[in-house]
Amino acid sequence: MAHESKMQTILRTTLELAKAHGRPVRVDEVSIALQLGDRLSHKRLCNTMSELTQAGRLRRVDKGTYEPPDGPKTPDKQECMWRLFRMRRTVTVADMQEMADVSRDYALEWLRLCVRQGLAEKQQRPNQPAVWRLVAAVEAEAPVNSEKAEKLRALRRRRKELLTQGIESMRQGLTTLAEAVALGGESD
Repeated sequence: MAHESKMQTILRTTLELAKAHGRPVRVDEVSIALQLGDRLSHKRLCNTMSELTQAGRLRRVDKGTYEPPDGPKTPDKQECMWRLFRMRRTVTVADMQEMADVSRDYALEWLRLCVRQGLAEKQQRPNQPAVWRLVAAVEAEAPVNSEKAEKLRALRRRRKELLTQGIESMRQGLTTLAEAVALGGESD
């Protein structure tokens, strides 16, 4: 029998208890079923169940209460493209469009990102569609578009600055208005 990880054991136990009881399961019920006797083990159980929730393998109903998710969690588009690229090792934009269900522009942008990060290389023959070949190890991490994230952070900073300036301008206007109202009782 293959060794089961602690996370898999916790997930399996939680799902079995939820199915047996026909309702969401509390963390203490899982703790008792796994015969966890000390506080540290219980804390690790809580952390693992939180990780399983973040991964979409469990759904948190209330504090300390979990149930199976509504349906299988579908991976995002980038994860689909990365899995496809690792399996096939050579792909075209059309492959990505069809198998990962993404637009041509999105697939092209993502493949260019792979090239910039040194994970892939583009091969182009005359009158043939471009082919991207995976050059990194299959175990490599999926590409992350840090440029786009930095642009979004810069946009958010700018938006915050503009909002802060607007609020300060409004505060000054209200102060001026309050002073004018206070002076309004006096006449020349």
